[in-house]
Amino acid sequence: MAFARCAGQPASCALCGATRAVHALTHGDLGVAWGLNPLIVAAIPTALGLCGYALWRAIQGQGTDYLARASTFWIVVAGLAVFAVLRNTAVLLPYLAPLT
Repeated sequence: MAFARCAGQPASCALCGATRAVHALTHGDLGVAWGLNPLIVAAIPTALGLCGYALWRAIQGQGTDYLARASTFWIVVAGLAVFAVLRNTAVLLPYLAPLT
């Protein structure tokens, strides 16, 4: 974020526009939601799919401990960090910056 501020660009965190994106999704406006925060638009169905998969494994009597592993947490943190950096690069700023 400091690089974006030094370069004179507005800095956007990884979750900027997330609330407005969820609001747009609940009203069925996928295009606006994607424009506000593509990470949230992609993360919601992924999270729902993982929860469904965990439920399926629980019904089958298999373990669901993979969701509670420390590696899962760090993968999510790394993904947020990468998205935060990419959405503030000059090349991707028009595509990943939240709509104003």
